[in-house]
Amino acid sequence: MQESLTPPAASDSPEKESAAPEQTGAGEPVQPKPTRVRLNYFDYFRAFAIIVIVVGHSYWPWQQDTPYELTLGNLITGGTAMFVFISGFFFHHVFYPRYHYRKFLTKKAKAVFLPYLILSVLGFLVIVVALDESHRYLERQSGDLVHNVKLLIQYVWTGRILTAYWYIPFITIVFLMSPMFIRYIKLPAAWQGGILLAWMGVSMWVHRPLAQISPIHSVVYFVPFYMLGIVVSQHQTKVLEVIRNRTVLLGLIVLGIAAAQAFFVGQQGNYEKKSMLAYNGIDLMLLQKIALIFFALSLLSKIDHLELRWLKFIASCSFALFFIHPWVLFGLHYFDTTDYLEPMVPGGLIFPIKAVIVFGLSLVVSIAVKQALGKRSKYVIGW
Repeated sequence: MQESLTPPAASDSPEKESAAPEQTGAGEPVQPKPTRVRLNYFDYFRAFAIIVIVVGHSYWPWQQDTPYELTLGNLITGGTAMFVFISGFFFHHVFYPRYHYRKFLTKKAKAVFLPYLILSVLGFLVIVVALDESHRYLERQSGDLVHNVKLLIQYVWTGRILTAYWYIPFITIVFLMSPMFIRYIKLPAAWQGGILLAWMGVSMWVHRPLAQISPIHSVVYFVPFYMLGIVVSQHQTKVLEVIRNRTVLLGLIVLGIAAAQAFFVGQQGNYEKKSMLAYNGIDLMLLQKIALIFFALSLLSKIDHLELRWLKFIASCSFALFFIHPWVLFGLHYFDTTDYLEPMVPGGLIFPIKAVIVFGLSLVVSIAVKQALGKRSKYVIGW
């Protein structure tokens, strides 16, 4: 993923850098860049996150009717929270040692917002104007030029042009808030923990925004995941010591919360609501995804010594997969491809088959675009 996201790119990955002093134009030495050691387990975590996200977006038309199906559905949905965690982790691990607000925002604008803007405009022209599918998103049809410009602005602001694109307007606001997170990093650990727990309580009350259509609402909900990423980066050694030998326990906690959502609450997927202030239960998905993050880190830290090139490759192109897989999903839905599978494949198998197809096609398209555009591809698909 590209260096921001959740999707961070290879340039955001912690790699060992030269400590030799550089020279300015005036011949004066400047401070060397800080040395960072590459974290294999976090590369693997990035790959794990994008796989969960793509799978979680591919389950339709699978109908989750039983508590057991709901439990599985709850496990695979909501994976974007891991991207927020990754972004917070790399904000501290990569950007904090040499943080400069203007340079930070400029980097994010090029690496994150520009690909989003290009693909959103392209999506608007294809989906809304050419195919007239706008009723599936903001419930408004295309019209004259002025109307279309206003509608396009709404799509860019909300990210509702394609599945998962809501993440970019939200994370852009988080980037704009980075001075607040710099102050958070400098707080004593006790204050950090207190603020994190308090904000988690707020998030469990407000839930996600309905249809992910409000970036501000998303910021209120997801900030604890970003803060958690910062804290884990600051205290990596201690965190890994605590969780490394608790993989099974953490896995049982994840499964237990997902099952509780299904068997006792009857919850299917993410908790969403339109008003942040209205009470509609406590969001257990937040706790489940935090437990899932620690479970994955615990498991993957055990194989940190292994060089799994295929996982590292998936991690390196995870941002591109994030941007491309909604296009693949839209194409499959638009042409009703699942209708061709249903007569031949049992209903329960359509979901895993579709997930593999979506991931595979997204990977192929990402590689093709990168080969076609070369270095310029990072401005289009973030890779």
